[in-house]
Amino acid sequence: MVPSINELEIEAFSVIIRMSTDSRDLSLHDFYEMELDHVKALEESGLKRAFFTEKHVNPYRPCPSQPVIIAAASQRTSRMRLGALVYVLPLRSPLLLAEEVSMLDHICKGRLDLGLGSGVDVGSRALACMKLDPDTARHMSIEATRFLIEYFRSGGTKFSFYGRYYKFEDVLPPVMPYQRPHPPLWFPVRSRESVEWAAENGYNIVRGWLSGLKGTTKEHFDLYKTIFESRASNPVGGRGPFLSLSRLILMDKDGHRAKQRGGAAIRLHLAHLIKEWSVRWTTEFSSLIDNSLLRELRVNVVENGNAADYAVQRGIAFFGTPDQVAAQMRKAVTETGANSFVLLTRFGDLSHTESLRTVELLVNEVAPALIKS
Repeated sequence: MVPSINELEIEAFSVIIRMSTDSRDLSLHDFYEMELDHVKALEESGLKRAFFTEKHVNPYRPCPSQPVIIAAASQRTSRMRLGALVYVLPLRSPLLLAEEVSMLDHICKGRLDLGLGSGVDVGSRALACMKLDPDTARHMSIEATRFLIEYFRSGGTKFSFYGRYYKFEDVLPPVMPYQRPHPPLWFPVRSRESVEWAAENGYNIVRGWLSGLKGTTKEHFDLYKTIFESRASNPVGGRGPFLSLSRLILMDKDGHRAKQRGGAAIRLHLAHLIKEWSVRWTTEFSSLIDNSLLRELRVNVVENGNAADYAVQRGIAFFGTPDQVAAQMRKAVTETGANSFVLLTRFGDLSHTESLRTVELLVNEVAPALIKS
């Protein structure tokens, strides 16, 4: 089969479920029930895929275990694909993760998507607590990914793995994934090397929502397509991979209200993130986020009354009416060559209701308009 890249389709629109709370009146039990009810509502709206993120040692983001929340969500849904974006690999044994993912894929009956990463780009406080510098975390993640692929491709036969950080001898997998050889894999990318590796293997890739500020997305997507389409066969079977843009999004029939709420929410969202970014690594390690980028975000978003316009113009958010957002998305596809969106619909102080309304407009109006064009 000749390799090809996916065209834009309804399954190309995914949502990230960012579980967060600042309420002291809401019990954690009620909080998780509320989040699971929201997942069910997302499926009922027609959404085809949702990703969960993990967060550690952060009382405002109580989702340290994606397998637990995905397993629970699978019992509230029946059609929507459920994924992790991403499993922070340096925090766990790759053998445990391989077995866990395989079991979870059966619980989801083949609806699982698997995102893998180092956690560096999201500024994991847990990595800082472990005194892991970004380079070590990335190298551990590369090796853990190699182990996972070997596990999935073993077919359940015994194998051994000898790496720098992980060594396993005579591993006999007790369970293999429902989807063979493994669930669809997703990787955040920000370097040419990571794009080249993903393209050679035909894996889905995601560019983070701040990638629009760096101006390298089109270059990376073009590189991926060149490598992937030069292959003699399609490594992912009958369908090509997703080249995804991650963006913040808020829609309303009233465009002014969407921009007003979106601007206020992104100011709050970034104010919290900048504070976390400034302290997440110990001083012995170099800064992960460039200081000039931090200044740009602080001046143009956190301290700017026109934050929504800046966010749209700089390619980090979609705000407006369905027609306005469809035009913004169409422009993003044209400029970058993306064929997929991974969208954050809850950020800052946006509610579940506002998030769900955005998803309904996305599924019923924006996605159909883009697919037809």
